[in-house]
Amino acid sequence: MQNKLQELTEKLYAEGLSKGRQEAEEIKSRAQKEAEEIIASAKKEYDSILEKARKEADALKSKTENEIRSASLQTYSTLKQSIENILTFNAIQPTIQECINEKEFVRELIITAAKSFDTKNNENVTLEVLVPEKLKEKMDIFIKESITKQLNVSLEVKGDKKITGGFRIGKKGEGYHVSFTEQDFQNLFCEYIRPKTKELIFG
Repeated sequence: MQNKLQELTEKLYAEGLSKGRQEAEEIKSRAQKEAEEIIASAKKEYDSILEKARKEADALKSKTENEIRSASLQTYSTLKQSIENILTFNAIQPTIQECINEKEFVRELIITAAKSFDTKNNENVTLEVLVPEKLKEKMDIFIKESITKQLNVSLEVKGDKKITGGFRIGKKGEGYHVSFTEQDFQNLFCEYIRPKTKELIFG
């Protein structure tokens, strides 16, 4: 009886131990599988984050390079334009100032401009000649003595602080004036000279 009880106890112990080991192996296997899945998922997420970061870095690099390239081209273009303007201006400025201060040139210019307003059907046409404020008195005398006698219109001289050289002319009271200022001549000559200046400098 004692032997059978001992055998039964040993058998139950062996079965329990075997079952415990089996369950432990199953738990260990599940844990290992879950750990592998977690590691795989983490690696996948890491690769995804890394790829996203790489694409963002490439996009930022490309954008920055394009902005630098664009800014460089714009700066170069602006510099070229400045060089053209300076050289062109320096080339024509002395000549324009000399002409605009030459009384005979100005006289002929005013006469030619005034004649475009001249009309024999209207004896009461009065033209305004706007000149630099500082030259008003001299120009007034000059126009009355040298120009008015040759025209069928009356001329009134007014000073204009906005004009630094040359003049503007138009019918009195209409508010519209044809402009022959120093700036107008500069702009006109620059348009003709700038292409040649550009060709000479930059080929």
